Amino acid sequence: MKETITNMNTNIPTMVVGDSIDSLPTDESPPTETEVQMVENLFKKQHTAFQRFLTNSKKYVVILMLFIAFTLPLIDPLIGKYINTQETPYLTIFVKGLLFTFIYFVFENIHLVKK
Repeated sequence: MKETITNMNTNIPTMVVGDSIDSLPTDESPPTETEVQMVENLFKKQHTAFQRFLTNSKKYVVILMLFIAFTLPLIDPLIGKYINTQETPYLTIFVKGLLFTFIYFVFENIHLVKK
């Protein structure tokens, strides 16, 4: 049922109001899985500051572990076995940087491969 609200001073219709929410049809069936997922995505739970800290700190822990691993004295001779790095130490640093970047990329994107 559409109602017309008129301006009291001029008696001219100014706005048309739609159906009231009470008169709309309702469905008693349970929501589908898609509808439940949509509502869950729209109304996500708010995480505490500590939960956000833990979530964001995981990548820094991985970076710290990789940095410690690549600064161990064992790594330089291991790289030297495969690449001649005795002439310049910069090549060792470059190879370590490439390996560090590659391993970090794999760790960050491993969840994409599992799907």
